[in-house]
Amino acid sequence: MARPKKDKNLRHTRHIMLRLTNTEYEIIAENAKVASLPLAEYVRKQITNKKVIVKYEIVADLPELKKLIAEFGKIGSNLNQIARYFNTGGLHSQEMRNEIKKSITEIYKLKIRSNKNWLEILSLSMQIIEIAQEKTNMAILKHIASKNADYGETERYLIFQHDEYTQKPILDENGNMLLREEYYLDGINCDPFTFDAECRETNAFFHKNQSFNEIKSHHYIISFDPKDQEEHGLTGEQAQKLGVEYARENFPGHQALVCTHTDGHNGSGNIHVHIVINSVRKYNTEPQPYMEFDRDSKAGYKHHLSDRYRIYLKQKVMDMCRSNGLNQVDLLNPAEKKISEKEYWAKRRSQKKSR
Repeated sequence: MARPKKDKNLRHTRHIMLRLTNTEYEIIAENAKVASLPLAEYVRKQITNKKVIVKYEIVADLPELKKLIAEFGKIGSNLNQIARYFNTGGLHSQEMRNEIKKSITEIYKLKIRSNKNWLEILSLSMQIIEIAQEKTNMAILKHIASKNADYGETERYLIFQHDEYTQKPILDENGNMLLREEYYLDGINCDPFTFDAECRETNAFFHKNQSFNEIKSHHYIISFDPKDQEEHGLTGEQAQKLGVEYARENFPGHQALVCTHTDGHNGSGNIHVHIVINSVRKYNTEPQPYMEFDRDSKAGYKHHLSDRYRIYLKQKVMDMCRSNGLNQVDLLNPAEKKISEKEYWAKRRSQKKSR
């Protein structure tokens, strides 16, 4: 059977010549690939303001994610049964209203659990840093990659007090969250108080971070030696200045939050700087020695932490501490004493008993 001919009015007979830079072409080509469209068709839809439907395949292979999906499924089945009851002429009753309220409550609980994972990882990292610094006098660099799409969760953690074991915000007698007693906050390529909205805007513009499995942000923690305060006069204000300079130099083109805490984890007193960057680069930057690919300096592409980059970041922490007269050892060579999991949990148990 012959292929049916298109209506003459639907044939694409007109040509438009358009010149692009290499960066513009790569961004458009990448977006067309994500949308599973030929390049020409993608551009045509963009020009004519037609909606481009992007399909993502999410592979649920994480145990915690599978558990959450299963529990959401149970709630969905319960709601379907309630809907079927009403659709077949069932009467409204207090019992059915209670069932609906129960399902809604369970959904909110699961949402809180899904966001809580990030805080648990962060708390664990801070405790490991604390124990490491008891064994060696040095500044430490820690990295956490997060898939949490709620950038506001990061802002709230940095600004408000949290219980270190439950990861829940500490509230006053009126149920309001309490600000940390001392913190310093700056934004790079963004306003620190609209970091959440600005990151979402960047992600939408470049069509990135739209699926669960994508890494949404990278969290770096520079934790200074507790002795630096007494021996070298390190202050929170000075640490914040060093953190902002470090972030500008080493994460160029990214939207970033830089926040310094002076209380340390578990009241240890060590000053530490949190640097949180959106995984998608907002602006083009100059190529750097640690970058492996051309795209590592281009807007619209993800933060790529290679082994070379990781070594470079550690070296920069060492250089920063030495140039400012702060305690530091060689981060590039293995420590003589490593912290085992057994040591970590023993330390954690002793902290709980002493409370």
